[in-house]
Amino acid sequence: MEVHTDSSVISILKEDETGGLEIMKGEEWLRVKPVADTVTSRVVIYGKT
Repeated sequence: MEVHTDSSVISILKEDETGGLEIMKGEEWLRVKPVADTVTSRVVIYGKT
């Protein structure tokens, strides 16, 4: 998969041993250690910080 940004309001990721989730901290992308059989969710509330 190519680099992309999820612009949706809700993102759900089912993790496995392969991983692939990265987060940006400052100007650097950091890999998130995968935890098998877990679900990661991201909810964006616009207008809130």
